[in-house]
Amino acid sequence: MKNLINRFFTFANGSYTMFAAKSNMKDGRKEPQIAPSVIFLSLILMVLVKKRSLLKLDQFMRTPAARRFLGRDKHISVSDSTIARSLSTYFLTPLRGYLKSIYTRACHNGKCKIDVCGRKLKAVCVDGSQFGGFYGCVLQSVGEGNLLLDIERTTGKGKELPTTRKMLERVFHDYGDGFVDLFLLDALYKDKKTINLIDSHKSHVLVKTEETRLTIIQDADSLFTHWRDYPGVEHMKGLDTNRLCEYELWSCGSFEHSGVAKTMKVTHVKEDYIKEDRHEDFWVLCTDESLSGLQMRELGHIRWRIENNGFKALDAQTNCDHVYTHDAHTFEALMLILFITCFCYSTWRT
Repeated sequence: MKNLINRFFTFANGSYTMFAAKSNMKDGRKEPQIAPSVIFLSLILMVLVKKRSLLKLDQFMRTPAARRFLGRDKHISVSDSTIARSLSTYFLTPLRGYLKSIYTRACHNGKCKIDVCGRKLKAVCVDGSQFGGFYGCVLQSVGEGNLLLDIERTTGKGKELPTTRKMLERVFHDYGDGFVDLFLLDALYKDKKTINLIDSHKSHVLVKTEETRLTIIQDADSLFTHWRDYPGVEHMKGLDTNRLCEYELWSCGSFEHSGVAKTMKVTHVKEDYIKEDRHEDFWVLCTDESLSGLQMRELGHIRWRIENNGFKALDAQTNCDHVYTHDAHTFEALMLILFITCFCYSTWRT
């Protein structure tokens, strides 16, 4: 156990300067016996040693291995109630700042680009999910390193769009305009406000949807039905050996989407899976009209990484579907620390 802990923190400190970052951690308690930096390291240990609740972490923090690592006096315990009190007033800005520094280092190491049919792009996904007693909108970088970058709590799916835009405004302020090439979104985010917001900050939007009632899709469908009469329409058939499916697609640019400042490229994809009785029929809309139809199809699939490499991987490591707290601020602070830990842990394991 001691060797495991030491090896992980040696890696995290060498690769992501974790010990320097912990000294910036603050909370609103006055003259606490246990510093916010110790709370931060304790929660990282919770993931590392697979203690899937604050109570189990409390029990582990009383062991000799945990005390030796943290240098704790034997009479002072890092209890679950102490952690909860600290997190209820924890400063979120240093946590988000550390996530940004991790992302910057990961970009420098080439872990934040995806190769999409011969073109390398920086891309992020946005989606909402339930975490225990709270619903949150999450931003994730996709690439060799799938890093969850930020979260904004919301009251439920009905409030997801304005909550996401609030998060995006903060992210663009912190990371800068155009910090990624492309935002990969699902059908919920097809609204003009979200697309125009991202466009105004010099990034592109790609939306995967199955909704055929949109005017932009109906216009494209009318064109694709007679694609042989229009040389500007891309048409392709192929075999996806990775997903074991046959596909056919049609793609063309310069379509208008109501209220959106830029014209968009539209791709219609049909897929038949060889070993399954499954057929997929979906549409991809994108403000980057330089992408090919094949690249847009692939990016539509990559959007699912936030489900598989994001939410499911996070829950497998941290049991984040468990109700850790009923306090909203505690929830956000805890989730940001879990994001940090899971990325450091996943890159250490690989």
